[in-house]
Amino acid sequence: MAAAIDVLADDILRIVFDILASLDPPGLQDLASIPGTRVYSLGWIKITHVCMRWRVLSISMPLLWAGIITTLPRHAFTTLLTRARDAPLNINVDIDMPGESVGLFVHTALSRIDSVRSLRFFLPPPGYGLSEALLSDVAHKTLPCLTDLYIRCLVQPPDTGFPRVNAPN
Repeated sequence: MAAAIDVLADDILRIVFDILASLDPPGLQDLASIPGTRVYSLGWIKITHVCMRWRVLSISMPLLWAGIITTLPRHAFTTLLTRARDAPLNINVDIDMPGESVGLFVHTALSRIDSVRSLRFFLPPPGYGLSEALLSDVAHKTLPCLTDLYIRCLVQPPDTGFPRVNAPN
């Protein structure tokens, strides 16, 4: 006899997976009791380990993966980006991330800026190189998918002002 969940249609399971993704996001766990330790939770990604049907179905949902490409360590990034396919990306970069991850995430944001839905950066001080490249690229492109932009800098930029952003959505 099949389990009750096995009779659910794929479209219902997709809705369940979307809800689970919002309730249990993967990412860095807060382990204040162990300073300097980075422990990541797989969050909703654990559904890919339940059974082959759930794995195939969840991997076929690029929007799930596009929302988390910068939430896990660098070694998972390529897999997450591949699974996101051409879906609009959520890019979140914090200077507290390991340095090599920051560079990779900024480079990806710049190379796929036309398909970025959410761009959230906590930038290092000017002179780091990343801040200037990102702001320059955002200012000179139309960002058709962008619906969320948050940029925080450690140091007040010069009086040149913040670049104008063309994001019709």
